[in-house]
Amino acid sequence: MITALLLSVVLGAPESCAIVDGSRIEMRHLRSFLQTGVEIPNESVFGAAPQPGVRRTVSAGELVRWAKAHGAENPVARDACFEWATRQVTENEATEAMQASLELGTELKILELSRFNVPAGKVYFPRASLREPSLILQGQPIIWFGYVQYSQNQRAKIWAKVILSVSSSKVTTLSDVKAGETIKSEQISQDKIKGFPYLRQRDLTTADFVGKTARRSLRSGTVLTDSDVVVDPDVKKGDVVEVEARIGQGVLRTQAVAEASGRIGERILLRNAESGKVMRATLVSGNKAVVIPGLMPVGTKGPNR
Repeated sequence: MITALLLSVVLGAPESCAIVDGSRIEMRHLRSFLQTGVEIPNESVFGAAPQPGVRRTVSAGELVRWAKAHGAENPVARDACFEWATRQVTENEATEAMQASLELGTELKILELSRFNVPAGKVYFPRASLREPSLILQGQPIIWFGYVQYSQNQRAKIWAKVILSVSSSKVTTLSDVKAGETIKSEQISQDKIKGFPYLRQRDLTTADFVGKTARRSLRSGTVLTDSDVVVDPDVKKGDVVEVEARIGQGVLRTQAVAEASGRIGERILLRNAESGKVMRATLVSGNKAVVIPGLMPVGTKGPNR
């Protein structure tokens, strides 16, 4: 017994550290440092595991005290250490993770990749962690933050410097366009370009702009976006709209004239074409509206004031 106790407190540097794979050090990690003489279940928890990149050392005496608390009479131990197995994320891993977050056809070039060691695990580069550049700087490298999921609730941060581009169409003005002017087909052209794959961006064609009203003055050579034109309403003031209203179990249909412009889904004022009475209805298509329940139905007067 005395010999065993002496052995248990002899301090010495461990030959190699046990590799942990979670947030706890368990009996299964202690077996190369501790002889208990009794069976202690592998899942018995000794303590907290170190963070990745940090080595935790434990004295032989501490292991002996823990073993005795778990039923061992004459445990024998030596100094122990514990750490995560770490490595560097490879460019192939990063490329695969990035492509999983990008639309098909996006060109990717990794210029630099974080080189610090991280635990083994699945590599992720979420699209939401990609900082989109301004339109002026879209050809410049950007930083994309990712992570390695090395346990159920633990992640290690990583990053990469990348250049992204995708082929898309652009529409450019060929001449000056004044604010309020209707854009004509001979004033614009459509071309293919490569640029950053903005989430808010879509392929644009001349059909998206011909016949639309310029929101602002546009100089020749301007690359057009949706915000450069006024979106035409689905119903304009003065348009005739079919109106539907439910009265009890029945449905009344009539025609009314729009008192204001509006888009599908919006509430607009309509004037009954026969009686001249005004009602409020929800526009459900370009030529049909439904009277809102609880408001003044078609063909009736509002309450006396």
